[in-house]
Amino acid sequence: MSIKTILLIEDEVDLRVEVIEMLTFEGYNMIGAKNGREGIKLARKYMPDIIICDIMLPEKNGIAVLKKLSKYPETASTPFIFITALSERENVRKGMTQGADDYIIKPFTIGELLDSIKAREKKAFQVENKIASALKSLENETENRIREFKDALYTKSKDSVFPIDINSKNTNYSPKHEINSEILRLIDVSNTLENLHHTVSKMLKAGNLSSKEEETFIKLLNKIREPKIISDTKSLFLMKFNRSKPEFFGRLLKKHSNLSQQDLLLCSTMILNLSGRQISGILGIEPESVYKKKYRLKKKLGLVQKDNILIYLHEFE
Repeated sequence: MSIKTILLIEDEVDLRVEVIEMLTFEGYNMIGAKNGREGIKLARKYMPDIIICDIMLPEKNGIAVLKKLSKYPETASTPFIFITALSERENVRKGMTQGADDYIIKPFTIGELLDSIKAREKKAFQVENKIASALKSLENETENRIREFKDALYTKSKDSVFPIDINSKNTNYSPKHEINSEILRLIDVSNTLENLHHTVSKMLKAGNLSSKEEETFIKLLNKIREPKIISDTKSLFLMKFNRSKPEFFGRLLKKHSNLSQQDLLLCSTMILNLSGRQISGILGIEPESVYKKKYRLKKKLGLVQKDNILIYLHEFE
């Protein structure tokens, strides 16, 4: 992500004019504000890529400006650099705890200011790479884990819904431990994808991207939305559940062939007595939606309101 537009909030006229001239010469689009109140207004209007702000300002000081802008979604993630006098160290410390990214001490050179701006630019670029790398890592790890599991357990058996060797002679095998690990893994993948989705959506919503950068983030967002990673992880969970309870899915599907993978996943989480929050993490839905999922499953199984779905499912073990 390249920084193009910079807002400078500085009450000293000579310094404001000088910095705007220097940074304009360096190729940046500059916006100047003479006090904190005007700075907040211009930040919300133009949504700059970065804000450089003096701490000691009339009509709202720099810290008040930072706190105010952090409350608005369109400016909350905008990089913020403080300009400060050497004697204002206490204010700098307070500003950094409020979320400022950097500070420069007066008097400063154009080189020092540019170094700080470039550092913020590099940090923004790293976000793109970090998201793309995290997605690739999740994909590779999931694919490798499925491959390793199948290599170790796959057979040509046609009797099982999931053709897995349930007669493994591995004495270290612990169904409970394996399933618990897979539950945590599935919830972790779901949470990671949700966090990545939130990060990319926030950057797109900010609207300060070039057309090429916006295209890159939209592709990343679509990649996160693809079901492959989470679907593969769910499949691995079902395979490991089937290994621990090899008769369950076969018996259940023999009577209810209309059940989807998501239905089987819900059945397995209920058999394992997982909490509503754990189930929501595994299914990738909101906790309040779990009840609705259970209700729809109950209808699919042909049960009525008075029937206990958990008791019914245990009959297939």
